[in-house]
Amino acid sequence: MPKIALTTGLVALSAVLLAACSAQPRYDNRSDIRSRCETCGNIERIERVRLRDQEMDIGAGAVLGAIIGGVAGSQINTRDHETAAIAAGAVAGGVIGHQIQKNNQKRKKGYQFDVRLDDGRWAQVTQLEKNGLRVGDRVIIQDHQLQYLR
Repeated sequence: MPKIALTTGLVALSAVLLAACSAQPRYDNRSDIRSRCETCGNIERIERVRLRDQEMDIGAGAVLGAIIGGVAGSQINTRDHETAAIAAGAVAGGVIGHQIQKNNQKRKKGYQFDVRLDDGRWAQVTQLEKNGLRVGDRVIIQDHQLQYLR
């Protein structure tokens, strides 16, 4: 009797251990990774665009214009309003100099990509280089740039 109980117990324990090992979830399945990627999608449209140089918004043009405007304002011969004329000339010269600089600065060309994300949303990414990307390519958005997914 004790032999039968021991044998039955070992068989039951073996069955439980084998059942636990047989149904382990798999986490390396590529389709699972794609369905969880929030920034993955396909390029729907690519457009060549002009980019504005963010670093040159205020610079030498505004400063030089303000100096010239201030000097021109100081030449007004009304003693009562001399300071106001200098200030007005400096402000007007600064604005005009800034606009001249903006109009004359070279604009870079880049690419604007419309990407249909896997969850149905749209994303728009603008970058300097096209990097060989084409309409229909599968991409991921990382650090505000598109990376080709193989």
